[in-house]
This record gives sequence, structure tokens and C-alpha cells, in this order.
Amino acid sequence: MRSSSRIHCGVFRSLSRSDIEAIHGASLEILEQIGLQVKSKAMVEIFKKGGADVDENKNRVRIPGHLLKDSLSKAPRKVILGGRTEVNDLVLEDGRAYFGLGELPLHTLSTWKGEISDRQT
Repeated sequence: MRSSSRIHCGVFRSLSRSDIEAIHGASLEILEQIGLQVKSKAMVEIFKKGGADVDENKNRVRIPGHLLKDSLSKAPRKVILGGRTEVNDLVLEDGRAYFGLGELPLHTLSTWKGEISDRQT
């Protein structure tokens, strides 16, 4: 039988604050200058409407730093991955860490299409 108690622990930090800031800065630079290749035309349109620089011929999306920073400031500070029962929910927020196998779900529900699809490998 599964216990409903959780073990609370400190924050795991394998990187220094300056390391984290350097990685974040490099990530912003890559997304702005190199960008992403986005193969979904619907997603390209969403990025375009959101203010990203889009090269439709190459399916290349570059996201300006100001747009990334604005989006990050609006992101929720807490996300709940619902389990079959509430006691099995995973609450993703500052100060919580979970360990697991890291497997992807076998099937996913596309909220865009309303369809269940098999995992892509």
C-alpha cells in the first residue's frame, strides 16, 4: 500500500548561481540568434503571432530576448502533474524535487487536435 506522506528535503544545487545565470544567458542568446527549427506549421504561426522572427522557408523561429523574458515572467510558479488520485500528484515548484525513471508516457493527448497519439521515439 502506498503512503501519502512525502519526504521534504532541501534544494539540490549542483551549479552555482553564476553558473545558472551563464547557462540562462547562453540559452537566451541561442534562442534569439540561432533559433529553433519548427516543423509544425501551426506552431510556426503561433510563434509568428506571438512576435517571434520567423523564416517560413526554413521553418526557423528566432525568439527575441524581450519576448522570452516577458513569457518567463508570466509563466506559473507552480505546475501540478495530476496523478490518478490527488495523493499521487506531482507538484512542480521551488523547493521540490522528484526522482524517477524519466520515461515518457506511452500515449499523449493532444489538446490542439483532441486526439490520443502514440509516443514518438
